[in-house]
Amino acid sequence: MKVDFKGAIFDLDGTILDSMGLWGEIDEAFLARRGIPMPADYKQALQPMSYAQAADYTIARFGLKEKPAAIMAEWDEMAREAYAHTLALKPFAGEYIRRLKELGVRIALATASARSLYEPALRRHGLYDCFDALTDLSQVQGDKRGPGLFWLAAEKLGVEIADCMVFEDSLHAAQGAKASGARLTVVQDAYAKPDEAALRGIADRYVAGFGELLGKGVEA
Repeated sequence: MKVDFKGAIFDLDGTILDSMGLWGEIDEAFLARRGIPMPADYKQALQPMSYAQAADYTIARFGLKEKPAAIMAEWDEMAREAYAHTLALKPFAGEYIRRLKELGVRIALATASARSLYEPALRRHGLYDCFDALTDLSQVQGDKRGPGLFWLAAEKLGVEIADCMVFEDSLHAAQGAKASGARLTVVQDAYAKPDEAALRGIADRYVAGFGELLGKGVEA
């Protein structure tokens, strides 16, 4: 396997971790506890946001009287068990990341998820030590629709952003990655299927999965 980039910046949810379905379940359960049906656009609205931004948005949208910290703690409690114990990697994701490490590529995480979730997941799958830098939205202003998180990841890696390949699955984050000046590989995820045409239009490379990058073909 040959690579033509010095730094690799990976999204977590929907890219290397098969977790997008979990967040839909959490969103629905959270609102159901309050007798609120989940609007069709709610999950998509939250995707690029940090925990704090999503909590503020949820309070404002539904007129909740709860504090953001309480809402974030509830989401964290609902998600922690799955991240620590049950969520699977996307096929061949671990193998691909380990191969990049062997090739001397510098590797960063750039995620909207909280460290209390992503660190246990990476450790359980034996990938934590593969990452040279860990970045999340608590460390920057804005969300993944902008370039800030990707710039920070590249800075932590000590690699010019133009020499980095970002791996993403969702349109809003892919747009932020392109705005940063990085190159972009879009990894197909079922939850981003409605945006496939737009994703293909901005990606430097669009793949069905990491098996394709490893020369193993397209996994089901």
